[in-house]
Amino acid sequence: DLSNMIEEIGESIDGFVSNENENICKDGTRFWIKWRNQFLKNDSGEVAEMLSVGIDITERKQAEEDLQRSKALLRKVLDTVPNYICAKDLDGRFLLVNNELAAFYGTTVDKMTGVLHADMCEDEEELKAMLVADHEVIESGKPQLIPEESMKNPDGSVTYLETIKVPFAIFGDPAVLIMSRDITERKELEEERNKAAKLESIGLLAGGIAHDFNNILTAILGNVSLANILADEDLKKTKAILVEAEKSILSARDLTGQLLTFSKGGEPIKKTIILSDMIKEVTEFSLRGSNVKCWYDIAENLWPCKVDEGQIDQTIRNLVINADQAMSDGGIITVLAGNVTVGPEDSLPLAEGRYVKLTIKDQGLGIPEKHLSKIFDPYFTTKQKGSGIGLATCYSIVKRHDGLIAVESERDIGTTFHTYLPASSELVEAKAERKAYVSEITGKILIMDDEPALVEVVSKILEQIGCVAEAASDGAEAVRLYKKAMKSGQPFNAVILDLTVPGGMGGQETIKKLLEIDPEVKAIVSSGYSNDPVLANFREYGFSSVVTKPYRIDELQEVLQGVMQGKGG
Repeated sequence: DLSNMIEEIGESIDGFVSNENENICKDGTRFWIKWRNQFLKNDSGEVAEMLSVGIDITERKQAEEDLQRSKALLRKVLDTVPNYICAKDLDGRFLLVNNELAAFYGTTVDKMTGVLHADMCEDEEELKAMLVADHEVIESGKPQLIPEESMKNPDGSVTYLETIKVPFAIFGDPAVLIMSRDITERKELEEERNKAAKLESIGLLAGGIAHDFNNILTAILGNVSLANILADEDLKKTKAILVEAEKSILSARDLTGQLLTFSKGGEPIKKTIILSDMIKEVTEFSLRGSNVKCWYDIAENLWPCKVDEGQIDQTIRNLVINADQAMSDGGIITVLAGNVTVGPEDSLPLAEGRYVKLTIKDQGLGIPEKHLSKIFDPYFTTKQKGSGIGLATCYSIVKRHDGLIAVESERDIGTTFHTYLPASSELVEAKAERKAYVSEITGKILIMDDEPALVEVVSKILEQIGCVAEAASDGAEAVRLYKKAMKSGQPFNAVILDLTVPGGMGGQETIKKLLEIDPEVKAIVSSGYSNDPVLANFREYGFSSVVTKPYRIDELQEVLQGVMQGKGG
């Protein structure tokens, strides 16, 4: 019936209508036909006939069904893989999203598809960086692996991801496919392992410190006890014993200095020098009495470096002694020094620029590969001789100089240490001549320190060298005494300020107050901590010089003499 056919196809009397239907042949074969239908009217204007033209679209329908199956399969794969997967265009619009990522954002695939990432990310800086990174991948045409990145969760927690970004095209338009794997659990396990390793290192460090300090304290206590017994009987023996006690105390000072260097302390007090002479002097001094010979190759035009002379001296000495101890049967230590430029093509964890490279190579047994990662840990050592603190000190010193120390070793061939120190464009500073000592220094000195025993001994030292000493327990008292002395017409010639006063005004705040009272104040900063930048840059804070605890009489005398003569430290 034509009227039923019109109703089935859809009425469009004035034009053409089309429809598709599936047909079955006698042999059971299925095929699709797309019909183009035109209704023909009679003279009365009624539809009397229909003209239909059919086109076989079986292949197209099959392709559409295959495409739908592919989409379904892709969706199943995307939603089965326990990774975050998405595709974005150049504007950051999500073209493809899997259930895992949609669930992370607390939404569905349908709601997330077609949405701009900007509408889902509150951190503008993070979004900007993400878009730039996506554009770089698309423009380079190369996949990019990001071993670790963090993503902030809606609840505020952080998820760590390993991500790969692949450039591709959707319908001819550039896009980036992003696949991320959650590595949060792995990272947490790594952190736990690192904590365990650090605790092991701390235990090793604590044991080593206790051992070394107990030996030193035994020597000090024994010598002081003997001096106490012999003081009234034999002054010559007493003096000799006190000299030995002083040597032990200086050993303790060296040990604390090394400890501070690879702890948070050890702030370098830098000056610009050429390392050539230091390298030879320190090496030859360190090898006195050794059966090891040394071969040098030091560039004549070595670039200057801005370094802490004492710390770099210590680094070279430790590396040379380490090489010496590695060759108990003798051998040759090779010492090389030259200029190198680090560029982007170099696989070194250093900023690009100019460096002085120092290489020290021994002919020892070498370091087992399993130990190479631990040799810079404090108190870790595989040698019979040595405490295991030297290389840890070297590592920290070089790191604080923005340099690099690296090691390579081959069994039965030897070990090589490479040290990189940044070159300086500044002029080399003139070497200061040692100041001549005088038997006494006349002056009025103010001491500010919260430790009564230290104040007492420093006061006695000052009196011994000819000075008059007054003491303050904190900065507030020091300021009051300084004002009082100025008003009396008998001002202090210099002040010694302890940098750290628990619960009170320390040296840094005190010097500000004193400079307001007297812009010409001659102040010496003193501290047992070497990690404070005030010590390394004392002039910037208004101090004239610095003396680090513990110090000997001659060291304090030299600093005071320089300050009182207006030369500073």
